[in-house]
Amino acid sequence: ILIYDDLYPDQQPAADFALDTKTSALYVDMRVGKTWMAGTVTEELLHDNYKGLVITLKTNKYSTWYDFFAEKIPSMDVYTTETTEVKAAKFSKIDGPKTLLVHYDELGRGRLIEHLRKIKWDFICVDESHRINNRNSKFSKALKKPMSIVDRVGLKVRIGSCVP
Repeated sequence: ILIYDDLYPDQQPAADFALDTKTSALYVDMRVGKTWMAGTVTEELLHDNYKGLVITLKTNKYSTWYDFFAEKIPSMDVYTTETTEVKAAKFSKIDGPKTLLVHYDELGRGRLIEHLRKIKWDFICVDESHRINNRNSKFSKALKKPMSIVDRVGLKVRIGSCVP
């Protein structure tokens, strides 16, 4: 695993945990490499028709995730819901490994979530997953119905200090 080899020793157990469990949440401090850990999982699960979904903040969509995947996994195409070349309804029909980047607010609008539920995802990553703590939020309501998935990882920033 190429990205795994670039992880710091304290990041590797988190990536191992996410790969060993079908559903997991990684609670890590800010600036410790959540994107790298999720990238490791993506790289390990990658296959010819891989379908990944990253739900993130609008500010992180391009600057963090898009750039990371373009640099570290160039064999995988990365799409966003803003691009004209892909609509969520046709996403699964695109050949080759691919990831779709979606902003939280987009899930509560229109029929996007309905289209996303029809896709059998290899991996779903929810960046800043503390946003789903409020059960009445649009995002939480949108994700109440299950999505077809093989592996799911929630990445949450833990704010505050660790208590031993």
